[in-house]
Amino acid sequence: VQTAGSALPTRHIVRDTMIFVLIASHVYAVMVVQPKMRYFREKIADLDAVSPQDPWRLKFQKAHRKSERVSGIGLLLAVATLVIG
Repeated sequence: VQTAGSALPTRHIVRDTMIFVLIASHVYAVMVVQPKMRYFREKIADLDAVSPQDPWRLKFQKAHRKSERVSGIGLLLAVATLVIG
């Protein structure tokens, strides 16, 4: 693109890149993070009754924080894509 030039405006390239990263973050959340969370949750009989220092609970909480971050990034990209589009 740099040497031959591009027929697309820069805005479209940025928008398409943002859409790609949005889709990639969603796929990562659905295919990696959520199955881990489900597995960790199944290891805990009762999340409210288990000790706060339980290793499965700590792993679940770590995966949950990662899921929140990935979802937040996806939300920001979705809003930005709508604004740019």
